[in-house]
Amino acid sequence: MSLPRFFVRTELSQGQTLNLPKDVSHHLLNVLRLKPGDEVIIYNGKGGEFHAELLTAAKKSTSVSLVRHYDINRTAKLDVDLGLCVLKRDAMDRAVARSVEFGVHSLTPLISEHCTVAHRMIQDRHSHWQQIIVAACEQCGLNILPSLKPAVPLTTWLNSVRADLKLISSPTGEGLPEASDVHSVALMTGPEGGFGTEELRMAAAAKFNSVKLGDRILRGENAPVVALSAIHQKWGDFSY
Repeated sequence: MSLPRFFVRTELSQGQTLNLPKDVSHHLLNVLRLKPGDEVIIYNGKGGEFHAELLTAAKKSTSVSLVRHYDINRTAKLDVDLGLCVLKRDAMDRAVARSVEFGVHSLTPLISEHCTVAHRMIQDRHSHWQQIIVAACEQCGLNILPSLKPAVPLTTWLNSVRADLKLISSPTGEGLPEASDVHSVALMTGPEGGFGTEELRMAAAAKFNSVKLGDRILRGENAPVVALSAIHQKWGDFSY
């Protein structure tokens, strides 16, 4: 059975005694019901992880000893910069979590023509999406957190992103292009209503290849997963 993993926002070093934040302590004590002597993994998102032993387990003072550091990096070898058009609340949460599990290096929420979420609410959701990323990393074993960029208009991202290959998911697209020596990919997936005609035109002008993800129309939350699977099969983690 794998050890529970906890993210903390602080510098870490081997041999250190660390007082855990309240939210981590709550989960450790009240959800997992761990006791002194139990082992956990602690990491800070900057690389590697520490095996730690629980020293004290009380509501006001929960601490661990960082016993040993392991320089483990599970980051995907293919650098994927995802432009994710903002979806409705739960669908967006699932799309963010799954994209993290599939190893994106960077994620930017995009405000598009058919976005149904108020712009003010989008700005307020940034810290929530950051927590979704942390939880996904705890689950999947990532020790370096993907970067979450501020939400921007789709056109802003189109004209600023840099990558060896640029892809946009569209029902009118074609298969993945034949390309070699691909180390970085910029991927854009659409909102519930799909991309507008002008957005597709601007993407083409920005050298994005329009890619069709099968013959069926996918939900906005599923398109990133399917696209990332195909991308990793061709150039990334699955291309053995």
